[in-house]
Amino acid sequence: MNNAASIATSPTVRPGIASVIASAVCVALLAGCSSPPAAPTVDDTIRRPVNKPETLALQTCKSELSATKASLTEEVAARRAAPPVRLVGINPTGGPLPLPIQDAGLGGNEVRIEPNQVATVVFELGASNFNPAPPQREDLIKRARAAKFIVVRGRTDAAVDSALQTNLAKRRAQAAFEFLTTEAGIPAQLVRVTWQGAGDYAAAGDSAASKQANRRVELEFYPIAPNVVAAAR
Repeated sequence: MNNAASIATSPTVRPGIASVIASAVCVALLAGCSSPPAAPTVDDTIRRPVNKPETLALQTCKSELSATKASLTEEVAARRAAPPVRLVGINPTGGPLPLPIQDAGLGGNEVRIEPNQVATVVFELGASNFNPAPPQREDLIKRARAAKFIVVRGRTDAAVDSALQTNLAKRRAQAAFEFLTTEAGIPAQLVRVTWQGAGDYAAAGDSAASKQANRRVELEFYPIAPNVVAAAR
């Protein structure tokens, strides 16, 4: 009995028991592993090889956008730093409108916009002869020769359109065209002629004064030639 107790408590026996227990635990853990861990996978969908055409195009696009943004930024900054531009209207009687250009201190940084000028020549009832008074005739010639383009519009005082009224408006417009091309010496290609038998009245009402104002030809003088687009066929 004393011998058994001494063996159980002997220090030379304990390391062997611990080694056996550790070995048993390792064997149990290894037995619990049914299979080795799976190898890692790689997703090729997000890879962009540098030599792919799509990647090169994307990089080029990004570079161009950056350059455009920088250019626009510089342009906006330059415009903000530039002095303002004063638009000067033109008085129909001649000369600029009374705007304080000198007080603004803009110097030569001015843009003058001249609007189209419209002259009207009235006719007697049923008449189509173009016969303005001498002062108006001289004024029309002066304006026509200074214009880059002219539009002629023939009109009547009729309340309802008809073939007769349309022909009358046409003859009035053609009479003005003849005046411009012969007496004023304007090339025919610089004059556009239109006519309308009824409507587009200059004055409302049925009074004699209103009817006389509507029996007319309008001549519109363009200081700048418009861009004429041919009608599609």
